[in-house]
Amino acid sequence: MGAISIILSDQLVSGFSCGAAVHVVVSQIPSMLEIKAHKIKNTPFAVFYSVVDIAKHVYLTKIPALIFSSIVFIVILFYREILERRVKKKMSLPIPVDLIVIVVSTAVSYFWNINKVYNISIMGEIPTGIPPPELPLLRLATRKDVLLDAFILSLISYASALSLSKMYAKKHNYTVRANQEFFALGLSNFASSFFSCFPATASLSRASVMGTLAKTQISSLVSCSILLLILLFLAPVLSCLPKCVVAVIIICAQKSLLVQCMEFPKAWCISRYEGLIWLVTFLAVVCFGIDIGLIAGSIFSVFTIVMRFYHPKSRLLGQLPYTEIYLDTRQHRAVKEIPGVKIIQFTSPLFFMNKDMFQESVLKRTLKNQSFKGCGEGFDYGPVNTLILDCSAMSFIDTSGVEALGEVSNELQRFNIQVCLAALAPPVISMLTRIRFFEQSPYTLIFPSLHEAVLKSDTPLLSRKLNINGAALGNSSNR
Repeated sequence: MGAISIILSDQLVSGFSCGAAVHVVVSQIPSMLEIKAHKIKNTPFAVFYSVVDIAKHVYLTKIPALIFSSIVFIVILFYREILERRVKKKMSLPIPVDLIVIVVSTAVSYFWNINKVYNISIMGEIPTGIPPPELPLLRLATRKDVLLDAFILSLISYASALSLSKMYAKKHNYTVRANQEFFALGLSNFASSFFSCFPATASLSRASVMGTLAKTQISSLVSCSILLLILLFLAPVLSCLPKCVVAVIIICAQKSLLVQCMEFPKAWCISRYEGLIWLVTFLAVVCFGIDIGLIAGSIFSVFTIVMRFYHPKSRLLGQLPYTEIYLDTRQHRAVKEIPGVKIIQFTSPLFFMNKDMFQESVLKRTLKNQSFKGCGEGFDYGPVNTLILDCSAMSFIDTSGVEALGEVSNELQRFNIQVCLAALAPPVISMLTRIRFFEQSPYTLIFPSLHEAVLKSDTPLLSRKLNINGAALGNSSNR
């Protein structure tokens, strides 16, 4: 099951997290302003409907709650944006500003009695202790909505935990096994289900603190002990905590997710496919909800993989003078094409999805008279007598691909164009041998490297026009 992580690319997770943060922020605005807005769920464009509904009821905002929320909001942002960097330079132990805000807000609420004086909602009675173990309600598993939500939640929690574990594994030089993480999360959630616990996953904020200060798992034991102490004895103290403060803390916690929108321009500049994965996932999550958005983003991510195979790039290569290096003629001005020789690199496996495009691309660049970049006067335009296919990027080939390769070879042979295959991978050679490709196309030559194919190619005026040492080239050809 760890293979599920293959679909969840960094861009998909980033776009999903940013879109989910938008849902969280919008859902907490009514609590922050103390207004009675309708909760719109499980409908397309629910976020936009919620924003419109909030705008309609904004005149009902409780001014004391707004002032209280604004003060808490300013304090948290001021610390995180300005003071936190300076504090880290002077002391290694981070200041838990959220905890301090909760303690101060609870004390202010208790001593000033803001619930009765200013009509600000508070958390109310909070039960203490740990619930006794009991079997989960298995009848809920028969409901389709519960099954879908559970699947989406498990997928999200697994993706979040795996991405964090990989990040810190890279930082501390150790390896992470996806299946091991999957089983660990599954067992922990299975055990906690008997105590009515929320689903467990990794926490970015907690992992950042532990990854910086902690060295062993004893740190987790200490933090769990503190949480247990709160559950057993200190929960009633939080009964006076204003709900608007909780909403502000939740909104501020989404900042790290919301700023991931800056990843879109970077991804778009690097690759259009990666940028589209981020954008489609983000828009799908915002417009259609978290569950549908994740499914849509995953499907689109797989679709982009299919499109990359369906429409791969075929590069025209030229030689860097006085070297054995061959580069793309469009990206490098210094390279020169060999008169009468076309070197094409097909940057994809050759199989049934792209075989037609492969044939079209190769025949288009060989059958008619072609121009040769970098050649001297009188040799800029002429026929092609040798085609060299650089197969170093061709990781595999199927039956349809072998047939397409044979058709291209036999078609070019009719026009007296020699076909050479260079740098074939072992799986490709094995497939060509099993299908008896070399019996069907006996005039096709193979070479262990691209430069070897160029040296052995039957091309007139090769050494004179490329300014390559003729004697050295002749000796290499004789060998």
